[in-house]
Amino acid sequence: MARQEQLLRTDGGTNRLRRRAVAAILLMLLLIGWSVLDLQKVFGFADVAMSADFVHAALRVSTFVCVLALAVYLIFKSDRPQLDNLHVGSPKLQAELDAGMEIFKAERYCLRVYTDEVSRLFTAMLANLPSYLFRINEDIKLGHGNLEATTTLHLRMQPSVDDEPIDCEKAETILVPVIMARKGLLFDNLLVKDASGRVLPTLSQWETRGLTALAVRALFGFIDEAPPPRPTWLDRIRRKKVVAPEPDDELLTAFVEIVRDAICLVGSPTMLATQESARGLNDRRDRALDRLADLRAKMPDGLYQRLSEVCRSLADNYLIIAEVPKPSGTNLIVQYTAHTQNERSLQRGKEKLRARLGLDPHMLDIAMPRMLQADSYHCQITAPTGLHVFSHHLEALGGKTPLKQENFQVGGVQQYVRLYHEESRTVAHLYVRRHGAAITTSDVRRAKGIGSGVKSVLSLRETPPGMLGSAATLATVVATIVLFLTVTRLGLAGDQTTGSSLPGLLFAVPAFIAAALGRGVDGSRLSQSSLITYFGLLLVFITSISATLLYALDAAKRLPTEVMIELWPSAVFWPTDWIWLGLSLVTWGVAIFLIRERRDQTRYYLANLQRAGQRQSRRNVSLTPADQPATLTGR
Repeated sequence: MARQEQLLRTDGGTNRLRRRAVAAILLMLLLIGWSVLDLQKVFGFADVAMSADFVHAALRVSTFVCVLALAVYLIFKSDRPQLDNLHVGSPKLQAELDAGMEIFKAERYCLRVYTDEVSRLFTAMLANLPSYLFRINEDIKLGHGNLEATTTLHLRMQPSVDDEPIDCEKAETILVPVIMARKGLLFDNLLVKDASGRVLPTLSQWETRGLTALAVRALFGFIDEAPPPRPTWLDRIRRKKVVAPEPDDELLTAFVEIVRDAICLVGSPTMLATQESARGLNDRRDRALDRLADLRAKMPDGLYQRLSEVCRSLADNYLIIAEVPKPSGTNLIVQYTAHTQNERSLQRGKEKLRARLGLDPHMLDIAMPRMLQADSYHCQITAPTGLHVFSHHLEALGGKTPLKQENFQVGGVQQYVRLYHEESRTVAHLYVRRHGAAITTSDVRRAKGIGSGVKSVLSLRETPPGMLGSAATLATVVATIVLFLTVTRLGLAGDQTTGSSLPGLLFAVPAFIAAALGRGVDGSRLSQSSLITYFGLLLVFITSISATLLYALDAAKRLPTEVMIELWPSAVFWPTDWIWLGLSLVTWGVAIFLIRERRDQTRYYLANLQRAGQRQSRRNVSLTPADQPATLTGR
């Protein structure tokens, strides 16, 4: 008993479910075997006074009903492992004891470790990161169900706007908010590096709490930009104590509630709203964020907008902060790599079917959260080996309509957006150049059509001819063999069996061709093939097996479906068989369709490659070598 409980805990009860399925299958097969026997004698009903035919028919009907019930059970009963007893469960969100004191300790620690210049630069980046970002490169590589994203951030040490400059020479290290992700989201194999490839340390969440609280405190105005002045000798003589002005009590209370009950609260908003034990935390979070509206009258509009945006973002997201050594120049490069799952859109019927057949996704949705954060943004998505980008367009998160250029007007300014279109490259390249002033998160939210965010939607196709060409070749060979046997009736006409071994050799030809085309027809390439190729190979397999079994049956027992066809008036009659003729038509229909599909895909692919080459080598007609010096002189 203990052994069974142990297995139930480790395998989720799958062995028990398999035993039930095996018992049902064996019982069904046993009933089928009994149904073909003389059931009246098997069950000892030979001496019953009832009619033998009635007893025999009743037993057969009962057996048929039992077999049908078992078949329905096996088809519609899906065995799902029960792994709930192995799951640790969702995190229990409860109020932390002395949360405010822990945040205060983290603040004091950060004040001791980092200088004022380091804290000021971090606060400025957190409040207005786009003014420090001047280039973002994202390299995304697609694999079998995985996505490896490498993001490179190019930052300037001084903001592009006319803010008060920060003396970065006094900062020994730079704290960069590398990632702001929604609470509850995990990054697999996250690695942060600098320009030299050296791994950078990321701060713990306890330290991040302290830095975030310091930054929000500075936005509230509780921290002076310069340290308080020290008392002079004249002040000491006058016994005057120099102190900083006391903050407003209402502002201080709002700051404590927002930081403690919203920003530093652990757990995603969805989990806080659904868990019964966290309802109190969710109410406190909502009340803390509502306090922001009460502060509008106490702050300038610009300061309030920046504070509200930062607080609401930190309430829904968490930060990953990297500690970067001070660069020798005026710019800084930070790079991070993470693995995530493909954003497969199973709502699309084709993608759902591909998932059921075990095929890799051909339609991918990839979010672009940093698309409008920097002066220039480059995103390059590399397709797996053997595939190319069939189409690439942009959609709003949660939407299904492709975005156009007019959708990228942010703050009344048209942004520059460009990507490859109908070039059949192995890389999808998205380039965005920011026009106008630095774009904030609130500006993007107010933009029509892209307020919820933007995602790239990629459609991948196998590089022709690929497996489609191999499937077309196999289909042609099988159709030719079936047509040859349909016309010649080799080994089937009359009572002659001479050469009857030759059709067996002919049916083995597709297997030899498949082995010769093994470079194109294998398991790894099959998972990347299109649905047309997959079902085309399936039809070739079915027709080949059907022809083999039909030949064996026709050779052993002549089928009564032979017919004489007159191809031309007064011509010799052509003996054939209706079944063979229909099978030949089906095989040639499959072969013709696959050949045509291979031709069209290859032509389209080569035309796109030629178009891409022409665009790449197109001459710049606006600036020729003859007028280049004059143009430069005029400038």
